[in-house]
Amino acid sequence: MEREVIIVRDGAILWRGLVRAGKNDRAPAQGYLNEAWRLALADGALTDQDAGQVQFRFSVREAPQ
Repeated sequence: MEREVIIVRDGAILWRGLVRAGKNDRAPAQGYLNEAWRLALADGALTDQDAGQVQFRFSVREAPQ
């Protein structure tokens, strides 16, 4: 399952994207956050110095009807 993860610092969105957690992750939420961090670094939206300075948010979507 994919989730939209948003990375924010000081109220500004630094990165937003759809993320799929690893199938073997014991803590699925942590898997989404780890993958979002990896993708944001790869996109150049963050640097290692941003660690501890950002917040992660999951978007809230309505279930399909």
